[in-house]
Amino acid sequence: MRNYLVGLILLAYWGTLSASQDADFLTAEAFQSGNAKRLDESAARLQRHVLWSYVDYYQQRMLLRTTDNANIRYFLSRYDGPLVADRMRSDWLKMLGKNQQWALFDAEYPLLVNKDNELLCYYY
Repeated sequence: MRNYLVGLILLAYWGTLSASQDADFLTAEAFQSGNAKRLDESAARLQRHVLWSYVDYYQQRMLLRTTDNANIRYFLSRYDGPLVADRMRSDWLKMLGKNQQWALFDAEYPLLVNKDNELLCYYY
C-alpha cells in the first residue's frame, strides 16, 4: 500500500497539475491514518485530477468491510483494466477469503492479474 502512495505522490509532482491539487492529493495519506473525513474533503476537490481513480480507491477501500458486493463490482467496472481495479479486487478477495465466501472468491479470483501468496493460499 505504501508503495502505491509514494508512486502517486511522485506522479502528482511530475504532472501539470495546479499546486492546490497537488497539496490536496498529498492528503491521501489520510487513507493510511484512517481519517475518512479528511480524505473525503480532499476528494471533493480532486474529481478532475488525473489520478482520481486512486483517490476513489482510497475511499472505497476504507469502506470495504461495510459495503456490499454491488458497490465493489461497480468500482471494478469503472476502472476495468488499470492497476487500481486489480488492487481493489485483491483487497476484496482477501476479505472474501477471511470471511470464507468461497463461491464468490472462486468467481472473482481468475479475474485477478497480480496474484500474491496470501490469495494463492485462499485459492488452494
